[in-house]
Amino acid sequence: MEMNETRSLLVTIRDRWLASAGPDGLVPGPFLDARDISDLAASTGWAGMHLARAIRLAFEPFDDESIDRLFVPTRAPRFRGRTPHRADLLAILAGRIPALAAKVLFHGLAGGMRVILKPSSAETVFPALLVNSIMLLERDAPVSVAPGRGPALDAMIRSATACVAYGSDMTVEAIAAARRGRPTFPGRHMESFETVFADAIESNDEARAVAEKIAFDTAIYDQSGCLSPTVVFVQEGGGVSARAFAGMLLEALSGSQLAMGPMEIDDLAAVRIFIQEAAIGRIKDPVFSREDVIPPAVVLCDRVRPSPGLRTLQVVPFDSPVPDLSRHMPDLADRIQGMACAGSDGEVGWLLRKNPRFRANHICAPGELQNPPALWRENGIVLAHELLGIQ
Repeated sequence: MEMNETRSLLVTIRDRWLASAGPDGLVPGPFLDARDISDLAASTGWAGMHLARAIRLAFEPFDDESIDRLFVPTRAPRFRGRTPHRADLLAILAGRIPALAAKVLFHGLAGGMRVILKPSSAETVFPALLVNSIMLLERDAPVSVAPGRGPALDAMIRSATACVAYGSDMTVEAIAAARRGRPTFPGRHMESFETVFADAIESNDEARAVAEKIAFDTAIYDQSGCLSPTVVFVQEGGGVSARAFAGMLLEALSGSQLAMGPMEIDDLAAVRIFIQEAAIGRIKDPVFSREDVIPPAVVLCDRVRPSPGLRTLQVVPFDSPVPDLSRHMPDLADRIQGMACAGSDGEVGWLLRKNPRFRANHICAPGELQNPPALWRENGIVLAHELLGIQ
């Protein structure tokens, strides 16, 4: 497939998937029937409005201009003499979020690769449906699904021209070692956070509006992605205190229209333990939760702990001009994927300058954390442009 054919294919796939995402849920279409929708809901854990929103977030970033820019590298001539789609990109996926598979596939095809998706063990349906939707349009399209495990997959890991691998640090390091120097793009464990400056929450109405946006960033995907915030830093001294804002966050999370997916007993136990540990900390009455339903929950703290997810947020108050992130969350240095800030450009810039080891790959306003642009520098790179530079 030449560039124009690939671009046309990506546009058509985007439009068809977006047409399937109605306001209240997915609707059957040319390549998605009722059983597919049911299987996808069961596999991701999200149904109705939540699943439809997840599909829109997977494809909406790829507008026509963004698709064009995928084919324009910032360095290296196009394909460097390589025949398009003759080299393999093996994408080892993790988690349940459709946007990851869609992003890798769009970047891989635009980068001139034959894309092989290895679905996460947590969610196998969307990658298969995505590949099938392309094959229905172009039978010989350079896309496929990798075997789940075994010698065939091991051989692909060793021999693929390029590999993008998501997962734990241990998993990613093992894959890179097996490839022995072949181009490998790691997607290791990363996290995200939000910061609310006092001048952004001078009134209750302003504060509730910001809380609603942070609640969306948290609720979508049930806080299961690297762009899901786990902590919110709130500056004291404005019209609304950090404690009052924590209560607003709980209210917004509790009122979310995005229904939670199924929860395992172990996951619920982790949330309960997290809350119990917070209750014996140095802050008085730190836990904000409903008596009848947990999660969601919001916890006031002065030091960030590993999050149990499932819409559980930590709120860290600060009085200084910007928070000292190395003091509050030292374990996340050099592991920040996204940062959303409610405040002025000057405040955001000062926050970045004072915390150089916490610079994020995606910086935005609250409510946009889970909606990065198509060419955002995930893990520090634009994947399509890196692939265009591989000989």
